[in-house]
Amino acid sequence: MSWVRSLVAGFQVTISGRFWVITEVDSCYADDHPIQYDALEERISEDRSLDRMIAFFDGLTRGEERYRWDRMVALHLFVVAFINKFGYCEQRSTTAQISEIVAQFKNPEIASNLIDWMPRLGLTEVKEFRQVNDAIKRHLHVRKRERALAAASPR
Repeated sequence: MSWVRSLVAGFQVTISGRFWVITEVDSCYADDHPIQYDALEERISEDRSLDRMIAFFDGLTRGEERYRWDRMVALHLFVVAFINKFGYCEQRSTTAQISEIVAQFKNPEIASNLIDWMPRLGLTEVKEFRQVNDAIKRHLHVRKRERALAAASPR
């Protein structure tokens, strides 16, 4: 399962460009069960180990100048591909749903980087990741064509 290692490496590249593993997820469990929301809020106020993770999501919007939004879109696509590979049939996303997620990219260079990295990581050897890769390529092609048409039309 070397592609699983590639998937982890892909998350590493996609999320932060450096190795960032959130071991604090363990603090969201008690007695092998996820804690309730109010218990999580209490832990967050007392336990500072989650601050880095929380800071990443704080104020996250599509309109911001940073690339956080696009990183979350990339993560969403990786999770969808993973669920499509290992999840139950009723959990799987359709090609149309994947295209809707891809359309959420704000910066085409991030989407382009993602399709460049996926083969390097061996992810395009897995059908479900190829499906994501193909959806991104279609989206970038459409956006490129739209920009060309807009540039050619008289104002």
